Amino acid sequence: MSKKIATIIETYTESDDKPTIEKSKQPYVFQLVAGEAIVVYLWVKYPSYDFIFGVPAKSSAKYQREYGFFQFRKKLADGKFTMWSIYLDQAELEEMKNGFAKLFMVSNSQRKGNWEKYEREKKR
Repeated sequence: MSKKIATIIETYTESDDKPTIEKSKQPYVFQLVAGEAIVVYLWVKYPSYDFIFGVPAKSSAKYQREYGFFQFRKKLADGKFTMWSIYLDQAELEEMKNGFAKLFMVSNSQRKGNWEKYEREKKR
């Protein structure tokens, strides 16, 4: 039995801005639209927003064409929330991977000291 992710964003209770990262051998299932289940392999939760990374379930209408899924959700100060999500085909998934790798490489070269500090703090 898979765990489910609520379609309404939760408020997470971390005491600082460090994320809670859900990586489970038993993947989560996320279904925003009927018939389009997503198998979630990484769920990164911050106090007021989260990131969901997954792939369409074999039973999903999106399974044949789409290879990846990403969603950003943020709870706003007025209690409402905003979100955006994207399905990715093979080429788009590769473009996103390459684009984020390029961002990381450029950011790391321009802000090396900041990244080194981040890595040290992350180990604490």
